[in-house]
Amino acid sequence: VGNGGILLSYSSLSCLPVDQSIIDIDGYINASSPSSQDLSMTSLDSPTYQSKDVSILSAELFHKPRGYGGKWVHVEEHKPLRVSPDTGKHLRLQIQSECGPVNDSNLHISLLEIVGDHIQNLGFSGFEILKQNTDNNICQLETKLFLSGKVLQFLVIYNGQTATSQRFSTHN
Repeated sequence: VGNGGILLSYSSLSCLPVDQSIIDIDGYINASSPSSQDLSMTSLDSPTYQSKDVSILSAELFHKPRGYGGKWVHVEEHKPLRVSPDTGKHLRLQIQSECGPVNDSNLHISLLEIVGDHIQNLGFSGFEILKQNTDNNICQLETKLFLSGKVLQFLVIYNGQTATSQRFSTHN
């Protein structure tokens, strides 16, 4: 299933190269499971997660705060972002691959909700992709987020590499 040419992960983490036994019945990753080391809370804290391969994938999040003249500004880790109930929040997800040009046919995006020591994959619910711009190793996705009152993070999977954006909280 696609949105703007990008394949989206909807209901599970089955496309991740991890042992499925670490995912509990509600779709949460059990961070205390011994086999969940690749997706533990500490490994997802970093904006750049390096998989077992040598190439690196990164995902950085930007927004347009008030008073910056419409310029995109890097979202600080754990920064609270205001999400308007009527219009949502525009965000830019910048994905960079050091292993060559980003081909959107192999790009999977989903939203993660962090609840205590659990991570739930929300798939594509809670946001939509408005625009995409790909230039060689960098893909910029303009998105609109609709979820409020949560701690969130974007998950990006590309050619077997996994990256997460910085974590942020939302409020209205």
